[in-house]
Amino acid sequence: MSDSSFNARFYASVRDYLGRIEEMITQGDLATAQKTGHKMLGLCQLFGTPEQVALCEELENARDLSHLQQTLSRFYAQIDNTEV
Repeated sequence: MSDSSFNARFYASVRDYLGRIEEMITQGDLATAQKTGHKMLGLCQLFGTPEQVALCEELENARDLSHLQQTLSRFYAQIDNTEV
């Protein structure tokens, strides 16, 4: 698999996780959103950047839905600037 193909699959997975977290925010389900952030953390620890790992840790440990939404917005901005 080429690097560009791998990157495309990685970022598609990240965006899928972020979409799931958005759904959980809409449903008011902080605990499930945090669990999804934990799953993303594993992916980003293996293949992501240090900034992505830090953002995943924030998602996993978000204190409330507002903090989760703010972190989600920062994550989208980060991948929009990084994605190849």
